[in-house]
Amino acid sequence: MARAARRHGRTLAPGESSPARSLTQPRTPGTGRAPWLGAALLLAITTVVYLPSLRNGFVWDDNLHVQENLTLRSWEGLGRIWLDPTALPQYYPLVHTTFWVEYHLWGLEALGYHAVNVLLHALNAGLVFLVLRRLGLRGALAAAALFAVHPVMVESVGFIMERKNVLSTAFYLLALLAYLRFDPLTGLSAPAPGTARGRNWRMYALSLLLFLAALLSKTVACTLPVSILVLGWWKQGRIPRRRLLAVTPMIALGLALGLMTVWLEVHHVGASGQEWNLGATERVLLAGRAPWFYLGKLLWPADLIFIYPRWDLSAAIWWQYLYPAATVGVLAGLWLLRRRIGRGPLAAAVFFGVTLFPALGFLNYYPMRYSYVADHFQYLAAPGIFALAAGIAAGLMARRPRAARAGLAFLGVLLAGLGTLSWAQQEEYRSNETLWRATLARDPGSWIACNNLAADLLSRPADAATLAEADALLAKALSLHPDFLDAHINAGRVALLKGRSGEADRHYEYALRARPQDAELANSIGQTYVAAGRYDKALECFRQAAQRDPKLSKAHFNIAALEEVVFHHRDQAILSYRSAIAADPRNDEAHYRLGMCYAAEGLTAEARSEFRLALEIDPALAKAREAMANLPQGR
Repeated sequence: MARAARRHGRTLAPGESSPARSLTQPRTPGTGRAPWLGAALLLAITTVVYLPSLRNGFVWDDNLHVQENLTLRSWEGLGRIWLDPTALPQYYPLVHTTFWVEYHLWGLEALGYHAVNVLLHALNAGLVFLVLRRLGLRGALAAAALFAVHPVMVESVGFIMERKNVLSTAFYLLALLAYLRFDPLTGLSAPAPGTARGRNWRMYALSLLLFLAALLSKTVACTLPVSILVLGWWKQGRIPRRRLLAVTPMIALGLALGLMTVWLEVHHVGASGQEWNLGATERVLLAGRAPWFYLGKLLWPADLIFIYPRWDLSAAIWWQYLYPAATVGVLAGLWLLRRRIGRGPLAAAVFFGVTLFPALGFLNYYPMRYSYVADHFQYLAAPGIFALAAGIAAGLMARRPRAARAGLAFLGVLLAGLGTLSWAQQEEYRSNETLWRATLARDPGSWIACNNLAADLLSRPADAATLAEADALLAKALSLHPDFLDAHINAGRVALLKGRSGEADRHYEYALRARPQDAELANSIGQTYVAAGRYDKALECFRQAAQRDPKLSKAHFNIAALEEVVFHHRDQAILSYRSAIAADPRNDEAHYRLGMCYAAEGLTAEARSEFRLALEIDPALAKAREAMANLPQGR
């Protein structure tokens, strides 16, 4: 080490480390200025950078998680969030509990949901700083600031549905902080009041509880116990048996909930089929390539896209093997050089890869349908790279004090530049239209963006220009992906609106044949026929939906509504409304409409009972209260 220092013009002082080893020999944990000053600075920076998000609306799947999520509306729904893993697209009950609380605070005002995401991201930046500071890393504040303002983080913060990312990361980092109070990873923990042999078991219990909360927000947090082992190896150069025993309960929790998520992704969300039929070789190629993609976006955040083009993985393409070969080569090189450059670079690389592991393609996840990578997949992994870069830079600046001022100026310019990019990136999340147009501007071949932009256009009052653009987008989507059912469904809708009934029927029949068990699909197609005034076809689809799933309350309700309003068969409508209520007793609209049918039949007592039930479910249902007030009294 002394010879290395002499080559740079001086001899190291006793106890001083070379800059290359600054991550291996960090500062004493907890030294430096008060941490809360740095955390407050990060809060201010993050809030300023993410101001544009506060004027954005709901986009894409936000409707499933918030706008159309009926579980948010009642105490019974809160119970389903926790007790029924299939009540929602994903079983992340803590995330949907936050949505439940927010729905009862500010309804469907997007501002509140965005504000919570921004505050959680600011909290995460502060927690990254506190964790790195407690680990004694040089440049902890700089690393946290990079995490706070980097544009790759925008998808996780600006997309309300990605609450799962920011909330899970908050609990992950809090769990890590609590664990570090239990085990500082130095092997030198001193006894303290309320501890046994220097180990604070209350902090250990708290760490387990916070880790469980992270898993119940998003199971990507299952990598925490491995991360603890990696950090301990960085600090000590070994993994003691007692630490392995300490993280074993975490491993068991993570494995249990992680396997549950894998099962739900395949059997509930739908991550199975042709798009997921990758062989072992293709999965290795994907796992070797993805980390380089993510690292590239961290180092050069240009051309960020909400949905990236799906790579063509093939065992027959020789250059694709360069990615996994480079990954293995870099890890092997860092291992061989660990005594020369320190363990820090290898620890950072392993942390990055381990934290990315759930999204590397070894396990099926639904977004693989249209892309193998996404910015939000590296939200939790990115701090490892930022910590490495900041630690090396801080070590170099400490060695050359004259360069410190220039280094700080460069950091300021870098943060300002990244913050500006993040500010601009948030504009894409203003609405569905801005999001999908931005995606198509960078990837004109995105079939899912073509379809989703067309769907957004069709959600507005139709005019000739809108229909023409939607028609062209859907034709392009189907030319790129002829089996894309969503595009067939939307193309059928356009055909109906343009008077091409035969074409519409062909699109819909294709979709119904492709998904013979999908009751929701049949119901959705029926609603499209209703909008076009083709009530016979609509009734046929609704009945098909009810046959496919007798518990689909809205299918029975739609049948009843047609029988009552269109075909004037009130007696049949009453039976169908009862079927809707039997399938879902909390269908307030079915209770209301059944009450109206009873009132029309002169069954006042029965009508009053149904109106009362509707109001018990939704006290704000003014039309039920008005209808009950108009009933004849005394009967």
